[in-house]
Amino acid sequence: MKKPSLDASERDDPVRFAVNAFVRKVASGIPEGARVLDAGAGECLYRPLFDRRRYVAVDRAVGDAGWDYGRLDATADLTRLPFPDASFDWVLCTETLEHLSRPQESLDELRRVVKPGGGLALSVPFLQGLHQEPHDYFRYTPHGLRALLLEAGFGEIVVESTGGYFALLRYQLGDLPAHLPLGVSGSPRSWLSWPLRAWIRAAAAVLRAAAGVLSRREPVGTRPLQLFVRARRIP
Repeated sequence: MKKPSLDASERDDPVRFAVNAFVRKVASGIPEGARVLDAGAGECLYRPLFDRRRYVAVDRAVGDAGWDYGRLDATADLTRLPFPDASFDWVLCTETLEHLSRPQESLDELRRVVKPGGGLALSVPFLQGLHQEPHDYFRYTPHGLRALLLEAGFGEIVVESTGGYFALLRYQLGDLPAHLPLGVSGSPRSWLSWPLRAWIRAAAAVLRAAAGVLSRREPVGTRPLQLFVRARRIP
């Protein structure tokens, strides 16, 4: 899995670009001095966006062996956080809920540590491949997220999404070269197939560019790539 980056471009990594835009928007609305918990922080990618806030990062640190978890403030399971009740003004939980084997218990715990009336900002993938296996358990619909959050005691739930048919097509075509049998072997069949592979890659690039243009004019519909949620803890 490619490491997340704050510099991800919309062209090369539309999913990460959308997640980053969501977190930037959330961060811009949180006042200075607010205490923010990044639950499932990984390598603490979003720490720089919360300058002048009291940012606290926690993760179980088992998702990816190649990641550096040394900047975490705490290592813990999200069903048992080492913080008192109502410790935070906001909780951020991006690209994490799908990796939790007990999501309802984790959301209950996030509600416990956020102040009454405090905010939750959450993102999850929908139409995306498996990653960080074997710790990839669920995909959520907007309706499933609402049900889980209501059960946990959150209200004012707003669910938004990004994607759509052509955005999904563009995303899938970007990964096509990784699935082609590249390279030339000693077999004559391999020599003959090389021009076909090159043609397929070129055609995919053209189709991807066209899908990118079309994706700007379509509704997300039933094919979202990502879901983004904002909610408040009900007192």
